[in-house]
Amino acid sequence: MVRVLGIDPGAHGGFCFRDTSHEQYVDAYAFNKLTPHDIAGIIQNEKEICKICGMQIKAYIEEVHSMPRDGKASAFSFGKNFGMWLGILTALGIPYEEVLPAKWQVGLKLRVRGMDYRDKKKALKEIAQKKFPELNLTLDTCDAVLIAEYGCRTIIENNFKR
Repeated sequence: MVRVLGIDPGAHGGFCFRDTSHEQYVDAYAFNKLTPHDIAGIIQNEKEICKICGMQIKAYIEEVHSMPRDGKASAFSFGKNFGMWLGILTALGIPYEEVLPAKWQVGLKLRVRGMDYRDKKKALKEIAQKKFPELNLTLDTCDAVLIAEYGCRTIIENNFKR
């Protein structure tokens, strides 16, 4: 069994842990409510729990880039957040895979292509909330939950093919 860490590295993103057994979801966290130190601590604790339980941990992080409409400060902030996440994962020895938004959305058969940003976020939140009604999701955490779900499905499919 693998514990998947799904990460939406945007300033209003989040992260979420999900087990490939699909029996346990660890709560989703909004990035903007935590400091980098808090985030590293939460992830370190999860890694220790996984070690005790004999589980592996793997992260799937949304591969992001700035958009032409983004201002210089926004693009810099976006890159800073992404780099912080890669630094935390690397420092903690957690393997990760970068995943383009289109890849994880198509992998989950989501139909949000062509929507503007706000409508897409609302649609993704609605999809995630229907799929996981036990979670109290926000616009900040919904992508992370879906990225974690994509990671679980990817791992399960890859193990099945072996």
